[in-house]
Amino acid sequence: MLLRITLMVLHGNQSKGPTDTHIVEEAHHFKHKVGKFFNIVNPNHRHDEAHEQETDRKRTEIAKSHRFESFAPIREGNKVKWYVDALDYLWAVSIALENAKEVIYIEDWWLSPELFLRRPAYQTQEWRLDQKFIVIDYALAFIGGIDLCFGRWDANQHPLADVHPANMRDEVFPGQDFNNNRIMDFQSVAQWQANELSKADYGRMPWHDVAMGLMGDCVYDIAEHFVLRWNFIKRDKYKRDKTVDWLMLEGRLGEDEDLVAVQRPKYPCGDYVQHPYEPLTSKPRGAQGSARAQIVRSSADWSSGILTEHSIQNAYKEIISKAEHYVYIENQFFNSLKQQAPGRSWITSISRSIVASTQSSANSGIMASILNVSGLPLFLLKRLLTGEEHIFVFNLRAYDRINKTPALEALEKEAGVTYNDIQRGIAETIMSDSVHPSIGEEGDKGEVGYDNAQKEKEERLAKLRRYEEQAERHKPEYQPSSKDTVAHTTMLNGGKMSDEPWEGEAEAEKANFVQEELYVHGKVCISQLGYHDSELAIVVEDQDFIDSMMDGKPFKAGRVAATLRRQLWREHLGLLPAQDYDASQSPNAQPPNVCMNQILEGPENSFVTDPMSDPLWEMWTGRATTNTEIYRMLFRADPDDDIKNFDEYDSFRPRGNHKQGHLYDPYQPVKDVREKLDKIKGHLVWMPLRFLEDANMAEPGLQVNQITEVSDRPI
Repeated sequence: MLLRITLMVLHGNQSKGPTDTHIVEEAHHFKHKVGKFFNIVNPNHRHDEAHEQETDRKRTEIAKSHRFESFAPIREGNKVKWYVDALDYLWAVSIALENAKEVIYIEDWWLSPELFLRRPAYQTQEWRLDQKFIVIDYALAFIGGIDLCFGRWDANQHPLADVHPANMRDEVFPGQDFNNNRIMDFQSVAQWQANELSKADYGRMPWHDVAMGLMGDCVYDIAEHFVLRWNFIKRDKYKRDKTVDWLMLEGRLGEDEDLVAVQRPKYPCGDYVQHPYEPLTSKPRGAQGSARAQIVRSSADWSSGILTEHSIQNAYKEIISKAEHYVYIENQFFNSLKQQAPGRSWITSISRSIVASTQSSANSGIMASILNVSGLPLFLLKRLLTGEEHIFVFNLRAYDRINKTPALEALEKEAGVTYNDIQRGIAETIMSDSVHPSIGEEGDKGEVGYDNAQKEKEERLAKLRRYEEQAERHKPEYQPSSKDTVAHTTMLNGGKMSDEPWEGEAEAEKANFVQEELYVHGKVCISQLGYHDSELAIVVEDQDFIDSMMDGKPFKAGRVAATLRRQLWREHLGLLPAQDYDASQSPNAQPPNVCMNQILEGPENSFVTDPMSDPLWEMWTGRATTNTEIYRMLFRADPDDDIKNFDEYDSFRPRGNHKQGHLYDPYQPVKDVREKLDKIKGHLVWMPLRFLEDANMAEPGLQVNQITEVSDRPI
């Protein structure tokens, strides 16, 4: 069976095209370069010729016939499965990729073969591979915000620590996968193993995300979007590259091939390859499940060569405006303010839609909860939201303890290495072939950089060997009792921090507590602006209804939306047990063609069934309040509502040589620290909407920017 893997790399370097002495082809290369120059002064160059305008007309006509003015229609009978956080998602992707038989599409944001789809990395070295969506054999697709790149893998307990004194090869986040942008951005990403951020001193930035897996007719629409973008980039960057083919899509052939940007130049470079290889009639189409679904996108000329489509935003606004009970949003960019503040209009519009829904609804208690990543300045979002009594905004935050024991420090000293040396040595053992692909290959010894790469590799492995020899010698006398992570203590049945053992002096433990903002990367209820970004989303309306409750009354809820919302809320409230990294037996970590989602039953699931219940809301806000206060008290976590100007910011933050994310007061008794940490449950904190509200954002002599433009205008 033929297996052809087709990858789309959006940030790939532009090819210069093959060298050819043929005078005619050289002339066309030159003409192409000249054309590129004139395109700079003609931004409408993809839409000014008659055939281009005809294509635009056809696309517009198709979109106007669809809900939300999307390129894709509503499709019935899809099988849709959700994935919360990357542990389950990447495990499912690894299974689906292993079983691919014909073609794989990956739309990529940052493609890295060093990414591990399963953890711990040392034990699952065969599973390493970013994307926003994947299509496999035109039969199965994954769509969502979870990227296949460094720093994205995470479990529901969101560990920050990755030091393993008993066995260094148990590390979960190898190389640059251990990342914290608030402390240090990625350094020299081409050197995957060379992470400058020490695990012995800092915690990672945890990552929360959501994705979907699906089967059914919507898979074709995702594939069509991929083919369109592939051909657009072929035309724009690789038109004279014979190694990049044009993709032909069944259903978009002949007079309709222009809808997926196929071109027929006089001197074509590259073949015209029809996809899928096997006919669509052989694919699992039609009724595969119970979900009515529609693919929507945010796309435009710069990203796809089309007129602006913002069907995501259209869907977002309509869904909110028709809400009757509550709206729940998880979004990375809800408070983004762009050039000339285009975000202002849709944020305000959305908040007004929520208020309008409240006023027109039979249930005047409609509520919107928004989970968002902290931005700057947050008081502007507060001014943009017009219904504060109905709209509540939250962030996520997590803590952990680095298991840097006295024995580990003694072994470092005895072996003459640092923990950074150990980190890099382990990365070399796991990823040597990818990090140094030329070493040991026939004919590569003369290449520039070979000697240096070989020397670096040998030095790192030698340091690791020295450490492991010392560790093995002392193994009989040293079996640490402290756990490598305590992130489980915020989750269901995870115990209390005050009961966790610690290896070494009690007071020394304080230097190893760390906290960090939990980055909300998910886009549940996605809304973007078509002319700025490029996104693909799915609107799901499940026709399989389950018994539920709404505001104390019996209610029929769509299975996909209801179970996803319950899973998310239980995670954020700490009402789920911490995940095992081995997901081989987890139904939620399988592709949709294997099994559907399974909810952990019990009193916690019953507790979150009614999203409008008073006890649930009291727990939600109560835990957010307690968690916010503890993080403020112990760590001075910022941004914070106590910081209203830059002077207060300077006085709030720890001074001197304080390490980012560590305890604010190193002199408080460790017993008090542990008891305060016992009170943190889940990851919810309030979003600090008053942060820097009194700060002067327009310094004298500086040009007023879009921030002041928004803040100075009445809403």
